[in-house]
Amino acid sequence: MVREEFIAQTVKPGQIGLEVGPGYAPTFPKSQGWNVDTLDHASADDLRQKYEGMIDITRIEDIDYVSDGKPLHHIIHHRSHYDFIFASHVIEHVTDPISFFKSCELLLKDEGQLLLVVPDKRKCFDAFQPVSTTGDFLDAYHRKATRHAPGRAFDFIANTTSLDQHGIWERDWTGAFTLTNSIEQATEIWERASSPSQYIDIHAWRFTPSSLRLIMTDLQAIKMINMRENLFSPSHTMEFYFSCSKNSDGHAVNRLDLLKNLVQEQIDGYQHIIEQS
Repeated sequence: MVREEFIAQTVKPGQIGLEVGPGYAPTFPKSQGWNVDTLDHASADDLRQKYEGMIDITRIEDIDYVSDGKPLHHIIHHRSHYDFIFASHVIEHVTDPISFFKSCELLLKDEGQLLLVVPDKRKCFDAFQPVSTTGDFLDAYHRKATRHAPGRAFDFIANTTSLDQHGIWERDWTGAFTLTNSIEQATEIWERASSPSQYIDIHAWRFTPSSLRLIMTDLQAIKMINMRENLFSPSHTMEFYFSCSKNSDGHAVNRLDLLKNLVQEQIDGYQHIIEQS
């Protein structure tokens, strides 16, 4: 499955949607007739200024809601309003994923779907990082995180890698792995992240397909969220696709099998690293 197929299977023309983090490349452009609201970390003017000279800024559309770090449902006051919420390469950045899911539940209709496009950590600059766990999500929720932990920021900068100077790749790519940043740069980011007035944006969470499925299964089982898996597709290039909804029956894969799949995915990822050494 590719991104276009994932969208075709989950979204119908005319549905009401919310796109989180469209940035300079909205998946559901209003100019093409999509009935969507948009939320981003900056206004359209700020985004245009940020990307001036880098991309075609005419693709940047007006932003309906600018995030100030509060939960989505504190910013958007609709309830049971959206047929879908779409977040592409967003979940790995949020400070408190469980609160994000809970907000989505409030904003979505009963049959509405949360659609996630997620980077596969085996095929991007997160390759040397460990996968995130349900416990990691629970810790962030417990401390009501609005910033990423300083140590997590250090690890992200210290261990960011590239393959043959590329930040993303496919399984059959070859070349040399190199670290992108110095240990001094990682220390500087750790110091900045330690300040309560500083927000440092990082990939705080890393996933393989089975690791995200496992986390979502666990969170539903312990009643932290009410959404179940609706559609799942393994990785295509460096991303995979996942949707869930409140009225879904979920999947039939047991927890132990998800753990076994997760181990195999990590073996495959680390084997690729070893092969390039």
